[in-house]
Amino acid sequence: GSGHSNPSVVTQPEFLDQCRQELARCVGPMASFLIEDTLEQYPNLTPQGFVEVLASHISSASQASEFVNRVSLPISGASTASGAKPNSGAKTLYQSQEHSGSGETSAVDDAFLERCRQELARCVGPMASFLIEETLADHPQADTQSLVNLLAAEIPDTSKAEAFQRSLIQG
Repeated sequence: GSGHSNPSVVTQPEFLDQCRQELARCVGPMASFLIEDTLEQYPNLTPQGFVEVLASHISSASQASEFVNRVSLPISGASTASGAKPNSGAKTLYQSQEHSGSGETSAVDDAFLERCRQELARCVGPMASFLIEETLADHPQADTQSLVNLLAAEIPDTSKAEAFQRSLIQG
């Protein structure tokens, strides 16, 4: 079994880590999932190809090209001259907030949530359910109006965000 460590194959943990961090800026928590999925589907990709496949999952073209630019490809042997330090000490996302067991029901009914999810899914795809759960966890008191506004703020495309608000808040 020689040729096991083929340098073109994306397995460097530092590189994967960097991809995950940069991708998370564009797609949020979906990043890890997309990376694992891509590794499974294309086990023999070069780092360059890997970055391009990941970029294709980013709905915004400008964010996608930014993602490609920000990820420094592992160059065999040569160290990257940029000398950029990873911004460690950035504020940790997701302080675990457990409000479970408070018996608090949100001010929004299930039927409305279902509509929110369908409309949101048109804009952000499978992230919709996750965004709604997160938003409700962070804002358990949100009424329909503020929930829609909070969710709209999560939609990167402003025209889609406005359409989302219009479809859920008539008048």
